[in-house]
Amino acid sequence: LPQLGATGVAAHEVTKATGFKVLYGPVDSKDLPEYISEGNTATQKMRTVKFGIRARIVLTPIELMTSLKYCLIALAFFFFFNWIGSEMFFSKALLLAILSTIPYLGAIIVGAVLVPALLPFLPFRAFSLKGLVLGAVYSAVLVLFLQTPFLLDRGIMFLISNLLIINALISYLALNFTGSSTYTSFTGAIKETKLAVLIMLPAAIVGLLLMIVDKIVTLV
Repeated sequence: LPQLGATGVAAHEVTKATGFKVLYGPVDSKDLPEYISEGNTATQKMRTVKFGIRARIVLTPIELMTSLKYCLIALAFFFFFNWIGSEMFFSKALLLAILSTIPYLGAIIVGAVLVPALLPFLPFRAFSLKGLVLGAVYSAVLVLFLQTPFLLDRGIMFLISNLLIINALISYLALNFTGSSTYTSFTGAIKETKLAVLIMLPAAIVGLLLMIVDKIVTLV
């Protein structure tokens, strides 16, 4: 059996039920010929689980495709958000909606691609905190360098509200990657998820409420 199947197979129970002896082979199937030729003996190299950048990045397209569909929801939200109570034309409301959605698209790329790519180099063991580190860097880029109308021309409350939501999103996407990683255990992933959600969810809710309050204040 593959080495990584050991956590789900009790060798002594298999032997007791079937009479077969269980041998745990190497991690990678490409090492099987050498493993067999050496008398079913695995070297330390065969036992080592590898999780290089290629293995991490190959998982990102699924996460990207799953997350990108929510950009359409964000686009619709910002379209109506900008249009409500204003006298702007359809085209201008759509343009502002697109500008407002672009930073969220960037946040998805940061959380779903950059976090896995830079995983070994990011500080902290918790994936959610790794995401928060890149979220802080991304937020700084948005505020200091891009000078987007989405952020700076709408007031400090609108700025804070969006940064709260963006960082919660990046942190969530980073946390979501823990199930695809060799870095964490099942129990560790559950423990971190329970703790991280208690922070990410309130941050996103507060951000949304601040955005709504800012809109109400603007209309009044």
